[in-house]
Amino acid sequence: MEILRQTNLPVGWDDPVLHAAQAAAVLAQPGHVLLQATGGGHLLGLAVAGVPADILTLYVPTALRRQGRAYALLAAFLAQAQAVGASGLTLEVRADNAAALALYQAQGLTLRHRRVGYYGGVDALVLGRDFH
Repeated sequence: MEILRQTNLPVGWDDPVLHAAQAAAVLAQPGHVLLQATGGGHLLGLAVAGVPADILTLYVPTALRRQGRAYALLAAFLAQAQAVGASGLTLEVRADNAAALALYQAQGLTLRHRRVGYYGGVDALVLGRDFH
């Protein structure tokens, strides 16, 4: 599997967090990065110098999970963020998403803030990691 940096949204963008129009508008803004795994899965985030990078969405279709796609996308984004001089990484995840939490914790992200009941009764966890 290869991770490719994209400048445009792929045809058939399928993401439960950002609709295609929203994702295209975000990607058009400076500093935003779209990484796509060949065969499926993507990550859209912001990576600029001097501030923490931010993952807006990391999505792998259900049928393609447990193949290392999310790990590869996250690792590629971490490398990109460090290369441009970001000071760290932040993201938000549902507290009941055990697979995502395990992935992020394995990459050294720790709890920074909890938003109680943010997702209709499910807490949102803001995770972060410094690049020092």
